[in-house]
Amino acid sequence: NKIIRAENLFHTINIIISRRIDSFYGMNEVLKEEISRYLTEISQSIVTTFNIEKLTIILEENLDKIKIPTCLLFLFDKNTEIPYKHRIFFCYKDNENVSLEEIRHMTDTDVLHDHLLFSKPCQTYIFHFLHVRENFIGFVLFAQGPSNVGVYSALSIQLSSAIESALVLEELKQTNKELINTRDEVMKQVTIVQERTSDLEVLNKKLTKLDNLKNDFIANITHDFRSPLTIILNTADLALTKYEDCNPE
Repeated sequence: NKIIRAENLFHTINIIISRRIDSFYGMNEVLKEEISRYLTEISQSIVTTFNIEKLTIILEENLDKIKIPTCLLFLFDKNTEIPYKHRIFFCYKDNENVSLEEIRHMTDTDVLHDHLLFSKPCQTYIFHFLHVRENFIGFVLFAQGPSNVGVYSALSIQLSSAIESALVLEELKQTNKELINTRDEVMKQVTIVQERTSDLEVLNKKLTKLDNLKNDFIANITHDFRSPLTIILNTADLALTKYEDCNPE
């Protein structure tokens, strides 16, 4: 009887364990499908976003849906001679967004070691470079949530594309702004040149008028002096002729 009861108990325990395992795998499949659906929605939102601030808002609102508790995003600083110098621009820790003002005073070592990564023991982080082809933009760190590593890889690819698009658009906006400022400055200089040209034209007309007045004055003076001088010269010639006739010696 004891052997039979032991066998029955073992059989019952085996059934319970099998049911628990089936339930676990069933729940795991449901969770995978749910995460996959949320990941698709997040990816669609990310790839249609061309603004860094909106991108961080999307991550903040959706990372907990795909069971990622912590996410750190770093961008490489291209405006420095130090290779791969980076700055943090998004910090999501334990399902909550961390304001950059709280960690701005910290060094990268402080942020990674003391404040974020190792604040909890035995936590695994997944590292991915953010890049599009050979253009490395930065890197991302995920605290491991879902067991499917494809989730982190897919998300990092979408982030790379979205961040590069946002940075290119921002650079185009900045370039366009500089071009507009340059155009305004050129137009300002053109206006100044036009005003000065107009002033020179007015002065030139005045000088031309004065030159004409001068020429008219000289012509009139010359005419007025020529007539009496001609009479005087003719009279003098006539007088000299008569004088020579009267005094041949």
